[in-house]
Amino acid sequence: MIFFWRKYKRLVKRNCTDPNLADTELAYWRNQLFAATVLFIVPLSVIAIIPGVYMAITTEFYLLLFADFVVVLSLGFIAFSSILTLNFRKKLLCASLYFVSIVLLYDLGSFGPGLLYLLALTVFISLIFEFKYGVISLIINSIVCTLFALFIYYDFGRSPIVSQYGLDSWIAVSLNLIFLSAVSVVLIPRLFDGLQSAFKKRTEAEIELNKSKKELEESLALLEEKSKELEQFAYAASHDLKEPLRMIQGFLNLLEKRYQGKLDERARKYIHFSVDGAKRLGTLIDDLLEYSRVGRIHTNIENIDLNEMLNELIKNEIAHSGDSTEIIQFNSLPVINAVPVSINMLFRNLISNALKYQDGKKDPEIKITSMEDQNYWDFAVIDNGIGIEKKFFDKIFMLFNRLHTKEEYPGTGMGLAICKKIVEEHGGKIWVESEVNKGSVFKFTLPKTRR
Repeated sequence: MIFFWRKYKRLVKRNCTDPNLADTELAYWRNQLFAATVLFIVPLSVIAIIPGVYMAITTEFYLLLFADFVVVLSLGFIAFSSILTLNFRKKLLCASLYFVSIVLLYDLGSFGPGLLYLLALTVFISLIFEFKYGVISLIINSIVCTLFALFIYYDFGRSPIVSQYGLDSWIAVSLNLIFLSAVSVVLIPRLFDGLQSAFKKRTEAEIELNKSKKELEESLALLEEKSKELEQFAYAASHDLKEPLRMIQGFLNLLEKRYQGKLDERARKYIHFSVDGAKRLGTLIDDLLEYSRVGRIHTNIENIDLNEMLNELIKNEIAHSGDSTEIIQFNSLPVINAVPVSINMLFRNLISNALKYQDGKKDPEIKITSMEDQNYWDFAVIDNGIGIEKKFFDKIFMLFNRLHTKEEYPGTGMGLAICKKIVEEHGGKIWVESEVNKGSVFKFTLPKTRR
């Protein structure tokens, strides 16, 4: 049974809709309503025909029997014939229903649903057709009512309406029918105009959204391309600058040695400034080169035991600087999935900054903690250093931004920019919480799995 219903449903939909219309067009929804009406009215008419035929025969309403036969035959053509156009199917259904409505009105008068059918047909026509067909339906209703008024006036025919109504009462009933039909003809198109306007605005919004999405994708692709070009430029420029810089340092050192004792204090000071500047420029180039490598050269993702990595880092880096390894506290750090070289650089820079930015009045204390979230690991590097003013929280992560002179605290202003790039390349974020003279907490997140 379900198989036959689905097959019948597909057939009706194919015959009673237009596959070329989009669901943003008003005609599409008019056709869908028509198809749904046909889909259910055909089996219901078959069910209703048996008692209808019996009543027509027993009451000798043979015109009504003929009308029922015409409607069923028309519905069969509308639902199953493949040669009819969609517009003709609609008109055939409305015409057959008008015929049965008039017959019901003539044979049964106010005892039948004829008047209700006329009003329902006007509403139905206003729903499945454009405005002009609704006006035509209103005219037909007026003609039908006028025709029966003439029957009553001239006492013509055997219709029960002649005996049930006087002319005045029939005019009152007719005017109500015509008024309700007119209201339907006027209001339903206004409703559809509102729907059409909504469809149009939605379509325009989708077009604009797709356009904006395309422009955004193009902008992102261009930005990514320029970013790669910039990284490649930084990498090439760093390499190209190293050689002449080494040459400058070499000749300045040679000049100082060869003319030792022959230069006055001012000349030796100038040479010292030049050598120091060359060294700092070399460090800056190294940091710039390291920045360009993040996410480009270092890409191999591995499982990293952070406890082992930090123990090795402290052993190789911190102990050699003369600081005690006991000032850095951590335990039970997780195993993460990330790029080993980058993560090592991230912790090295954060620990180095925590050791460097101290006031010298107390021993440094650094604590590294971790917390597990659903999709991320949350880390914190906590120190007891000089702290940072809130207005500089964002600035410190920018390239070449320094809050102190090189005489106060050495560096290039690249360390935290490198940290930010490493964290974001891994899909996380980094930020700082700090108070002046009370230390800083550098927090960052890393996803549990790197895609």
